[in-house]
Amino acid sequence: MKVVDNFLPKKDHERVVFLLQNVFPWFYNDVVVSPLDHQDPNKWQMVSPIWAEGGFHNEICLTPEIADIFAPRLKVQSWVRIKANFSPKNVDIIEQDLHRDGSFGDYTAVYYINGCNGYTYFDDGYKVKSVANRIVIFPRDTKHSGTTSSDSYRQVINFNWYGYD
Repeated sequence: MKVVDNFLPKKDHERVVFLLQNVFPWFYNDVVVSPLDHQDPNKWQMVSPIWAEGGFHNEICLTPEIADIFAPRLKVQSWVRIKANFSPKNVDIIEQDLHRDGSFGDYTAVYYINGCNGYTYFDDGYKVKSVANRIVIFPRDTKHSGTTSSDSYRQVINFNWYGYD
Protein backbone atom coordinates (compact mmCIF):
# COMPACT_ATOMS: atom_id res chain seq x y z
CA MET A 1 0.00 0.00 0.00
CA LYS A 2 1.24 3.45 -0.88
CA VAL A 3 -0.11 6.84 0.24
CA VAL A 4 1.06 9.91 -1.69
CA ASP A 5 0.24 13.48 -0.69
CA ASN A 6 0.18 16.23 -3.34
CA PHE A 7 -0.15 13.52 -5.96
CA LEU A 8 -1.01 15.93 -8.78
CA PRO A 9 0.51 19.31 -9.54
CA LYS A 10 -1.80 22.04 -8.19
CA LYS A 11 -3.01 23.00 -11.69
CA ASP A 12 -4.04 19.40 -12.50
CA HIS A 13 -5.77 18.92 -9.13
CA GLU A 14 -7.72 22.14 -9.65
CA ARG A 15 -8.73 21.01 -13.15
CA VAL A 16 -9.98 17.65 -11.83
CA VAL A 17 -11.96 19.44 -9.09
CA PHE A 18 -13.46 21.78 -11.69
CA LEU A 19 -14.48 18.91 -13.98
CA LEU A 20 -16.11 16.92 -11.19
CA GLN A 21 -17.90 19.85 -9.59
CA ASN A 22 -18.98 21.76 -12.70
CA VAL A 23 -19.02 19.52 -15.77
CA PHE A 24 -19.49 15.83 -15.04
CA PRO A 25 -23.03 14.58 -14.39
CA TRP A 26 -23.87 12.88 -11.08
CA PHE A 27 -26.38 10.09 -10.55
CA TYR A 28 -28.16 8.97 -7.39
CA ASN A 29 -27.16 5.49 -6.22
CA ASP A 30 -28.91 3.84 -3.25
CA VAL A 31 -26.29 1.08 -3.20
CA VAL A 32 -22.88 2.07 -1.84
CA VAL A 33 -21.38 -1.43 -1.55
CA SER A 34 -23.98 -4.09 -0.70
CA PRO A 35 -27.31 -4.74 -2.45
CA LEU A 36 -28.86 -4.44 1.02
CA ASP A 37 -27.73 -0.79 1.28
CA HIS A 38 -30.99 0.42 -0.27
CA GLN A 39 -32.77 -0.64 2.95
CA ASP A 40 -30.78 1.90 4.99
CA PRO A 41 -31.68 5.55 4.24
CA ASN A 42 -28.18 6.64 5.38
CA LYS A 43 -26.43 4.49 2.78
CA TRP A 44 -26.53 6.34 -0.52
CA GLN A 45 -24.16 8.33 -2.69
CA MET A 46 -23.96 10.18 -5.96
CA VAL A 47 -21.75 8.59 -8.61
CA SER A 48 -20.20 9.72 -11.86
CA PRO A 49 -19.01 6.74 -13.91
CA ILE A 50 -16.11 7.94 -16.04
CA TRP A 51 -14.58 4.81 -17.60
CA ALA A 52 -16.04 1.31 -17.84
CA GLU A 53 -16.04 -1.61 -20.23
CA GLY A 54 -13.28 -0.26 -22.42
CA GLY A 55 -14.56 3.26 -22.97
CA PHE A 56 -15.74 6.52 -21.55
CA HIS A 57 -18.96 5.84 -19.77
CA ASN A 58 -21.28 8.78 -19.99
CA GLU A 59 -22.30 10.52 -23.18
CA ILE A 60 -22.21 13.99 -21.62
CA CYS A 61 -18.50 13.88 -20.82
CA LEU A 62 -16.69 11.89 -23.44
CA THR A 63 -13.46 13.50 -22.33
CA PRO A 64 -10.32 11.50 -21.74
CA GLU A 65 -8.99 14.36 -19.62
CA ILE A 66 -9.20 12.69 -16.19
CA ALA A 67 -7.83 9.42 -17.55
CA ASP A 68 -5.04 11.32 -19.32
CA ILE A 69 -4.09 13.23 -16.17
CA PHE A 70 -3.77 10.09 -14.04
CA ALA A 71 -2.54 7.42 -16.48
CA PRO A 72 1.15 8.37 -16.64
CA ARG A 73 1.41 8.93 -12.89
CA LEU A 74 -0.22 5.57 -12.13
CA LYS A 75 1.71 3.76 -14.89
CA VAL A 76 -1.51 2.50 -16.46
CA GLN A 77 -1.33 -0.17 -19.14
CA SER A 78 -5.12 -0.30 -19.49
CA TRP A 79 -8.02 1.02 -17.46
CA VAL A 80 -10.64 -1.27 -15.98
CA ARG A 81 -12.84 1.35 -14.31
CA ILE A 82 -12.82 4.97 -13.20
CA LYS A 83 -15.71 6.15 -11.03
CA ALA A 84 -16.20 9.26 -8.92
CA ASN A 85 -18.19 9.10 -5.68
CA PHE A 86 -19.84 11.93 -3.77
CA SER A 87 -21.18 11.45 -0.23
CA PRO A 88 -22.98 14.36 1.43
CA LYS A 89 -22.19 15.59 4.91
CA ASN A 90 -23.79 13.27 7.46
CA VAL A 91 -24.54 13.61 11.16
CA ASP A 92 -22.33 10.58 11.89
CA ILE A 93 -19.35 8.94 10.23
CA ILE A 94 -20.65 5.65 8.84
CA GLU A 95 -18.23 2.93 7.72
CA GLN A 96 -19.46 1.20 4.59
CA ASP A 97 -18.96 -2.56 4.11
CA LEU A 98 -15.52 -3.89 3.23
CA HIS A 99 -15.24 -5.04 -0.38
CA ARG A 100 -12.90 -5.65 -3.31
CA ASP A 101 -13.30 -3.67 -6.51
CA GLY A 102 -14.37 -6.27 -9.05
CA SER A 103 -12.42 -9.20 -10.41
CA PHE A 104 -10.16 -7.50 -12.92
CA GLY A 105 -7.09 -5.31 -12.80
CA ASP A 106 -3.86 -5.20 -10.87
CA TYR A 107 -4.38 -2.08 -8.78
CA THR A 108 -6.97 0.09 -7.08
CA ALA A 109 -6.51 3.70 -6.04
CA VAL A 110 -8.64 6.20 -4.17
CA TYR A 111 -7.93 9.84 -5.01
CA TYR A 112 -9.30 12.44 -2.60
CA ILE A 113 -10.87 15.53 -4.17
CA ASN A 114 -11.44 17.34 -0.89
CA GLY A 115 -10.42 17.13 2.73
CA CYS A 116 -12.89 16.01 5.38
CA ASN A 117 -13.06 13.76 8.44
CA GLY A 118 -14.11 10.75 6.36
CA TYR A 119 -11.54 8.11 5.49
CA THR A 120 -10.77 4.88 3.66
CA TYR A 121 -10.20 1.85 5.85
CA PHE A 122 -8.80 -1.61 5.22
CA ASP A 123 -9.44 -5.08 6.60
CA ASP A 124 -6.21 -4.89 8.64
CA GLY A 125 -7.53 -1.78 10.46
CA TYR A 126 -5.33 0.73 8.59
CA LYS A 127 -7.05 4.06 7.85
CA VAL A 128 -6.22 6.75 5.30
CA LYS A 129 -7.69 10.17 6.07
CA SER A 130 -9.40 12.15 3.33
CA VAL A 131 -6.93 14.89 2.40
CA ALA A 132 -7.34 16.86 -0.83
CA ASN A 133 -4.90 15.75 -3.56
CA ARG A 134 -3.90 12.58 -1.69
CA ILE A 135 -4.02 9.14 -3.27
CA VAL A 136 -3.83 5.67 -1.77
CA ILE A 137 -2.75 2.87 -4.12
CA PHE A 138 -3.07 -0.84 -3.30
CA PRO A 139 -3.49 -4.26 -4.93
CA ARG A 140 -6.98 -4.71 -6.41
CA ASP A 141 -7.81 -7.70 -4.23
CA THR A 142 -7.30 -5.73 -0.99
CA LYS A 143 -10.50 -5.42 1.05
CA HIS A 144 -11.27 -1.77 1.75
CA SER A 145 -14.12 0.68 2.11
CA GLY A 146 -14.95 4.31 2.63
CA THR A 147 -16.98 6.27 5.12
CA THR A 148 -19.26 9.22 5.22
CA SER A 149 -18.07 12.48 6.74
CA SER A 150 -19.58 14.63 9.47
CA ASP A 151 -17.79 17.91 8.76
CA SER A 152 -18.17 18.25 4.97
CA TYR A 153 -19.11 16.31 1.87
CA ARG A 154 -16.66 13.58 0.76
CA GLN A 155 -15.65 13.32 -2.89
CA VAL A 156 -13.23 10.74 -4.30
CA ILE A 157 -12.30 9.08 -7.57
CA ASN A 158 -11.80 5.31 -7.60
CA PHE A 159 -9.45 3.85 -10.18
CA ASN A 160 -8.93 0.22 -11.22
CA TRP A 161 -6.30 -0.67 -13.81
CA TYR A 162 -3.71 -3.01 -15.18
CA GLY A 163 -0.29 -1.51 -14.87
CA TYR A 164 3.39 -1.63 -14.27
CA ASP A 165 5.18 -1.70 -10.90
